[in-house]
Amino acid sequence: MGASAPYLYESRPASGLPSNDFNPRAYTQGYAASVAASSKSRPKSMGPLIDFNQHPDSYMIVSYGQDNHEPLPNGTKKTIVVTRWVQFGLRLLQLLGAVGLLFCVICVKGAAPTQSWMLRVPVSIL
Repeated sequence: MGASAPYLYESRPASGLPSNDFNPRAYTQGYAASVAASSKSRPKSMGPLIDFNQHPDSYMIVSYGQDNHEPLPNGTKKTIVVTRWVQFGLRLLQLLGAVGLLFCVICVKGAAPTQSWMLRVPVSIL
């Protein structure tokens, strides 16, 4: 009691009808064969493709060996680090102010429901 092919895909022709050479899996089998052939010819890569310890913009590509760029001043790195910390501090102050405003607006008593929602929505967007 083995499994047999569906009626449409039988390998032997029906009585009086021409033989059916239709293979519904021909495209898939051809694609799988081409993928298998292409994967065998590609050489294996050595090592990681991405270096997580180096920023992609940390090197400069100089075309034709011309080296006419001027180096940055010595204090540039320190200036950038200080500027980033200042920005971080300002963002923390902005977050603290937004949470404080939201808290103050939520605590407003005696306002109509529509007025309280009109006060709360813009502050919550901050």
